Amino acid sequence: MDTLWYEAVSYNWGIMDATEDILVDGCKKKVTRSVYEILTSYSSLFLPKLLWIDALCIDQTNDAEKSQQVPLMEKIYLNAIFTTVFLARSPLADGQDKEHGVQLSHPNLFNILRMHKFRLKYRPEGWNDDYSLRMKGNFDLPNVLEKSSYFKSTNPRDLIFGVMSLCEKPLNVDYALSVEDIYLAAAERLLGEGASEILFHSSGVGNIPEEAQLTLTLRSWVPDWRATPNYKRLQNRTRFMGKESFAAGGQNKLAISVKHHRLLVVSGYLVDKITVLGPALFDTCHTDHESIIDETHHLAANYAACVRLFFESTRLSASPYPHAETGQSVIEAFRRTLFLDRKWVSWDLSSDKMIQKFPKWENEMMLFCDRVTLEAYIEKKDAFYKLLKRLYDVTQIIKSCCGGRRIFITRNGYIGLCPPYTKQGDLICVVPGLHVPLLLRPDGTKLEYQPLSGSTTRVKSVGECYVHGIMNGEALSKGYALKELEIV
Repeated sequence: MDTLWYEAVSYNWGIMDATEDILVDGCKKKVTRSVYEILTSYSSLFLPKLLWIDALCIDQTNDAEKSQQVPLMEKIYLNAIFTTVFLARSPLADGQDKEHGVQLSHPNLFNILRMHKFRLKYRPEGWNDDYSLRMKGNFDLPNVLEKSSYFKSTNPRDLIFGVMSLCEKPLNVDYALSVEDIYLAAAERLLGEGASEILFHSSGVGNIPEEAQLTLTLRSWVPDWRATPNYKRLQNRTRFMGKESFAAGGQNKLAISVKHHRLLVVSGYLVDKITVLGPALFDTCHTDHESIIDETHHLAANYAACVRLFFESTRLSASPYPHAETGQSVIEAFRRTLFLDRKWVSWDLSSDKMIQKFPKWENEMMLFCDRVTLEAYIEKKDAFYKLLKRLYDVTQIIKSCCGGRRIFITRNGYIGLCPPYTKQGDLICVVPGLHVPLLLRPDGTKLEYQPLSGSTTRVKSVGECYVHGIMNGEALSKGYALKELEIV
């Protein structure tokens, strides 16, 4: 490797059908269209060029070879004279195929930025000269999996194996293993390294459409890295001023174990169950990209639907909110839920100041509810864009906190945020030592909502949730019986 001057090519594999012919040492070989485009784009009429292209340099049909070669990818790219990122040619008008423009959609741009931030952390500026920076070049597995969860791959195994060279203690790379076994091993490692908050955010039937659940072979507590949530985690791993952002399970040590590589065993308090579900203010389940006008129109319509939901519910029509110590009204509790009631929403914006912004924001947002009124308002260009600018700060905060989560109301009047495919009847569970509450779904018809029952119960994980009024350990003193739960 030290004697070779070669260029490494990183590219989008695209369609995997080998349809194009090339010559390798005088022999014909079929390659994919994307590989063919790379070779035709970079070939030279004057000088030979040495390229590393994984689809050709690694036998993709040989699992043993891939298991040996993939862990070496870091060295392969590190020792290349440079690396070219090839995003493929853009579709062109009039059937022409001679220009090499690139069209980037939002996911492309966001993923490029994510990779750039990843690279800066992995190889800080000056790392070649400063030995102390070299020592910071690797990450723990939870950090790597969380940062790369937005990426896609042709082989679902590579969502795990493809990033193992970045990890201090990587999983064993073995392409003979099934996808289920690989994802299970990654889940067990997350638990072993104390990253339960990443596990419960990334897994759960509440993050998967019901039609996909019928063919799901993974346990509900094992993240399916092919379809992780498109919204942020509730609990940030980093501490703010020495304190975790939530402590629903108190400061207890988390007791959690895996039985027979199948069942996740925890003890928790079944606090309540969901009876009313509202819409998601921002729908991140779909990949269609909308204009800022369409997105704001949908936000306004969904927000209005949520407000109607609260005031049509007889149990929530009266003030104050029954689960807040400060005598909050129901509407204030709803507003605080939308930004997770963080003490500091940003470095210069407290929760109380954020609450004061809502009335004006709500009034102006209502202009976007009616499409006809909106179209007329758009004609006033300057006034329209000034309106968008005024709405922007609050809108982005709500979008960051709510993501694709839905609003819900429980039987006892709690307000909260839940994964998009949550169902009525899902149970809210507080686990001692776990910072955020879990949503659990009865496994079949065996479990009824019985907070005082003491027997072991089998449930499915729905995902993490925010429940306004129990995020700081309040449920631990309510007298609920601790229940042993087996999550299948």
